[in-house]
Amino acid sequence: MIRYLIRAVIIGCIGWISLLGCSGEEDASIEDERLEMPLEAESPKDLHGCAILEKPADFTDNALSTANAKFGFKLFTELYNQKPGTNIFISPLSVSIALTMTYNGAVGETQRAMAKTLEIEGLELQAVNQANAQLREITKSTDPQIELAIANSIWLRDTFDETNPDFLDRNERFFGAEIASLDFDDPQTLDTINQWVNTNTQGKIK
Repeated sequence: MIRYLIRAVIIGCIGWISLLGCSGEEDASIEDERLEMPLEAESPKDLHGCAILEKPADFTDNALSTANAKFGFKLFTELYNQKPGTNIFISPLSVSIALTMTYNGAVGETQRAMAKTLEIEGLELQAVNQANAQLREITKSTDPQIELAIANSIWLRDTFDETNPDFLDRNERFFGAEIASLDFDDPQTLDTINQWVNTNTQGKIK
């Protein structure tokens, strides 16, 4: 399913954290009941329309924090083993957010494999999404001397019309993702995406 989406839709889930101004195969017939939750029953939303939890921290938040930490160490280990002795500078949270956004469209074996990789086995999709939405809110109230920005987007090939609308809706609501349909055969499309990245990182990533 995920390989199909990446190949046919060519989804780019761009998620990162930028410190700005800081001094210092799947059987497609397999349906996942977690994806059938009524959208109207979801949590309250912030000013950006993203669902948020009523409490700033609960079991789900702690579970997600633990999962992100485990995933981060696994990711660092894998990258280090590829080039031992080198310095590594990445944002594991950015990678986990992008993969979790994609996870919202996974079913069957792909879904199970992604859950294992992300260390979120046993967590309901709704809870994972809500915790990520809450994380976005928490990052807005960090040290006032630090501007912490998280920007997510999904770019669709304009000729592809089989994307699950719930997948897009959840990424918009929980991850604040901007969604755009572009002509991937147009050379200008690359400039459009690069400009979005440049703008949303205030020039830190061009």
